[in-house]
Amino acid sequence: MFNDIVNFINSINAVLWHDYVLYAVLGVGVLFTLWSGFSQYRALTHGVSVVRGKYDDKKDAGAINHFQALSTALSGTVGLGNIAGVAVAVALGGPGAIFWMWVVGLRTQIWYVEFHPAFLMETSRSASY
Repeated sequence: MFNDIVNFINSINAVLWHDYVLYAVLGVGVLFTLWSGFSQYRALTHGVSVVRGKYDDKKDAGAINHFQALSTALSGTVGLGNIAGVAVAVALGGPGAIFWMWVVGLRTQIWYVEFHPAFLMETSRSASY
């Protein structure tokens, strides 16, 4: 029974971690990066502007300010597991690990393309829920 479960998990891993999956993710990331005009690199300073309070206005509707929204989004995206994962990868893989993290980091563009329509369609609601 246990061997059947292990074999089943190994067969799923063989599909999910195949080289073609990596190539597909990289290809889609590059495609979306080109399509959006390198938006993930052009918008690097936006987070700094949000932290400094450039977009804060007391009259804006909503229950949280821009900094709180940015902090929530980053904590859900980064998380402690990714921080520890980077430390382990650098310790085990050396400088090459950082290079591959940047290359595979193109997947952030996939997130951008996924979430951008949601932000466009978002409507402003009052904070009274």
